[in-house]
Formats: sequence, C-alpha cells, structure tokens
Amino acid sequence: MTDSILDTARLAELAEEVGADDLRFVLDMFLDEVAEAVRTLDPALAAEPYAKRMHFVRSGALNLGLAGLAAEARRQAALPDGERAGAGPALAAAIERAREALDGHLEARPAA
Repeated sequence: MTDSILDTARLAELAEEVGADDLRFVLDMFLDEVAEAVRTLDPALAAEPYAKRMHFVRSGALNLGLAGLAAEARRQAALPDGERAGAGPALAAAIERAREALDGHLEARPAA
C-alpha cells in the first residue's frame, strides 16, 4: 500500500529481507545523507549536476519506500533554471515528513 508519504508494501518487503532494525539503520543513514545533500544544494547548479542530485534523492527514496520524498524530488527536478530557490526547503520538509511517518509506521509494526 502506498500512502502519500510511505510505500508501506515496499517497507514491509525490505523489513522482511533485512530485518526491522537494519532497515531502520539504512533508512536513517539514507535520510541523513539526503539531508546533507539538500543542505548543500545550490539552486544555481547547472542543469546536469542539479538533475543528478535530484535523481539520487528520487531513486533512493523510491527504492526505500519513501514515496513522498521521491515525489517531491520529482517535482523539484522538473523546475527550470531560475525557479529552484525553494528546492532545498521543500526537500528538507519532505525529509522531515518522511522521518515522522517512519517513526509512526515502524513503531506500529509488530515485532518479528
């Protein structure tokens, strides 16, 4: 099941593959890495490096079941040069929403 923030089916699949504790570690590590990439995001980046940064966020988020973050990265990737000033704050907010949703989702899961 995919809600606006999490792909719960993907998260369940990953939890089954690697275990809930390891999944949480991977998710936290990814979100920390993305937060750093977003913190240092320069809206004036040339189109190619900007697209690569957004691809990193989007593809990683999709692979890890973070649907809302992937969607936000897709929206930000579509912005033309000169309209990216809000990309960093929008992505940072999506990261925080993902963290909050994960906290609720992973706490609600029964122990394996």
